[in-house]
Amino acid sequence: MTKRVPAQLMGPNGGPGGPDFSKKTLETVFEASYDGIYITDGDAVTIMINKSYESITGLKREDMLGKRMHDLVKAQTISQSGTLAALEKREPVTLEQVFKTGKHAIITSTPIFDEGGRVAMVVTNVRDITELNYLQKELEESWACNLQYYSELEILRRKVGRAPRLVAQDPAMQAVLRVADKAAELDIPILLEGETGTGKQDFARYIASKSRRKKEKFIDLLYDMGVPEDSMFCSSITEIGVPVKEDIYEYLRNLLDSEQVIPIFMLSDNYYASAACLNEMGAVWMKQKDYYTFLLPDFEFSKIKGAINPSKRGISLWYKSERELQNLKEDLNQFREQMCNILLKKH
Repeated sequence: MTKRVPAQLMGPNGGPGGPDFSKKTLETVFEASYDGIYITDGDAVTIMINKSYESITGLKREDMLGKRMHDLVKAQTISQSGTLAALEKREPVTLEQVFKTGKHAIITSTPIFDEGGRVAMVVTNVRDITELNYLQKELEESWACNLQYYSELEILRRKVGRAPRLVAQDPAMQAVLRVADKAAELDIPILLEGETGTGKQDFARYIASKSRRKKEKFIDLLYDMGVPEDSMFCSSITEIGVPVKEDIYEYLRNLLDSEQVIPIFMLSDNYYASAACLNEMGAVWMKQKDYYTFLLPDFEFSKIKGAINPSKRGISLWYKSERELQNLKEDLNQFREQMCNILLKKH
């Protein structure tokens, strides 16, 4: 029988090229490791522990050496054992543990086999991830605050509305805008009169941008089709929007996870100016949800962009002739039939 020689690093010429891995050298490397290292024999008896393991876990090697892992778990010295799992599965096992020091760690227990295929020892590497978890928590809290601030700003922006084409400095014109603001809140027809070039179309757009009626009329349409009001959601209408104290983004994320959701886009210039609306559009695309598209008055098909497929024909709610009005009625009837079929399948 030949005697085994110590393993050596080989140099470029095949000769010794590194230090002799003596027991002292291995012990030095073992103790220098930043990660904790815990070694048992094939019977799960503790044979080696380094200083980092003591620091991370708060356990002392004199209390662990020579002890069987089964007894340590039974005595609740260790909450769960990667060593025992690795012995049972005969493969590396990774777990997350929290120690009495308050530190969190990822442990990986790897079985080492002898020439006969038996487990000779189990080497467990213990990596402290406490600081990493703390930084991740801080990052998540920061993101949550940013999302909350953004959500509040978005709500304020929607309340204020957008009218980029109207800038009023004259007190008389500002008074007219205040009248327009009040008119936008009323559910009555509005007649704008004036000579050509006085800005009637801009005023109409201004009032439309502040009005909730276009959304609420569409809600009425869905209700007439048989969609229960408590099954509808519109983030810009308080009564069927995000519940009080709920985070808008977390709420929308959970909503889109449901297979029952049918997204309907109401496209307009205001829609594309809203970062929250674009986020919703992107989320629908990521979830690969089937959707319906409606174009509000004064918004043309050529303006469609983003995650909406331009080849998927939508319904324009704007008409300028009797023929276009007839086409709109046909499109709405077809939409009604599709919605009714979907509702029948769901019930």
